[in-house]
Amino acid sequence: VLAELRAFIAENFWDADEDADELAGMLAAPSSPDKTLQANAGLFAIVGGEITVDQWLTDYGHRGPDELDLASGRWRECPDEVAAMAKRLEGGQDPMALHHAHVEKIQSRTRELRMGLTGRRRDRFDDLLGLLRRFIPFREDGKYYLMLGYDLLRDVAIEAGRRLDIGDDVFFLIPRELCDALTTGAFSEDKVAERKDDYRCESRIVLPRVIDESEIDSLGCRPAHDVTESYDAYELSAGHASGPARIVTSLHDAGDLGRDYVLVCRSTDPAWTPLFINAAALVLECGGALSHGAIVAREMGIPAVVLPDATNLLTEGQIVAVDGHNGSVGKLGAASEKRGAAPDDVRITSAMAPPPRSGRERAAGRLRNISLIAWGAYLLAMLC
Repeated sequence: VLAELRAFIAENFWDADEDADELAGMLAAPSSPDKTLQANAGLFAIVGGEITVDQWLTDYGHRGPDELDLASGRWRECPDEVAAMAKRLEGGQDPMALHHAHVEKIQSRTRELRMGLTGRRRDRFDDLLGLLRRFIPFREDGKYYLMLGYDLLRDVAIEAGRRLDIGDDVFFLIPRELCDALTTGAFSEDKVAERKDDYRCESRIVLPRVIDESEIDSLGCRPAHDVTESYDAYELSAGHASGPARIVTSLHDAGDLGRDYVLVCRSTDPAWTPLFINAAALVLECGGALSHGAIVAREMGIPAVVLPDATNLLTEGQIVAVDGHNGSVGKLGAASEKRGAAPDDVRITSAMAPPPRSGRERAAGRLRNISLIAWGAYLLAMLC
């Protein structure tokens, strides 16, 4: 549906100031706050003394950092970290206020676009937006409910580790081995030790975004990059912002980041969202248009891009500019300079591009082709 909306925008609003991808991403933001945004609003309420940490944990304690890994702890197991997370929001903006301000902006732009449409085209526009705004929140809300099951599975694993007297080493057993160990009381300690070593080694391997034949020989080697003033990036959420880079590789290491910083990290899950509140922009090493970071950034109106190996390309405290419109990250001033002056930049604005063929033109083209085929067949039959 997102792809269909992009195509619709490119066809019907080709002369708009915004790029079709950028406009589609902005319009697709849901009007109702999802569970992730609600969790952050709850953290803000903790700072304001409206609720307690225990009350917050009642609704969100089953989640946590790296929550798809059963070996990773849940927030209910570390309430002190929740209090620290809430503390980071002190003095910042209310997440709900940010959301509502962004929704008003989107609704205003939607009304402007609808005024330029009539009849079936307006109905089609409404249908596409309705579908997107209905289903995109499931990306976050669905994971919220899925984690209730993961929380239960973690409880089972922890209890098994207690009965086997191996603690967290239980997470290095596969399900069949775990069931056998609970039945017989025996398991291979050597295999567990070997897997722990493998895990430590494999977690340090650097992998490219796409593994193909050309990458086989260099797997595990850190990619070489030319040091430049600006880097091309993949845009996730539109906008421009600048600030000091705050490179965070682990939530546990995130201290007081200040305000109006550029958050640079490998990827994000809902546990990272509190760091978005006081951020001016977001730079991820991986992710796509429907990734957690992209959805929440658009929902909060924060510029966001993907820059592979960003945590190594950028340095802590470096003042960087993030261009979420055209996709670039660079030293302050370099990104904006590149947009209009880079000799290798072949992109052009939507207003300068010729309009795409309309649906009516495509239908006429198909009718023309069918007529030509029919006439060709008729003439061939007559001549033969």
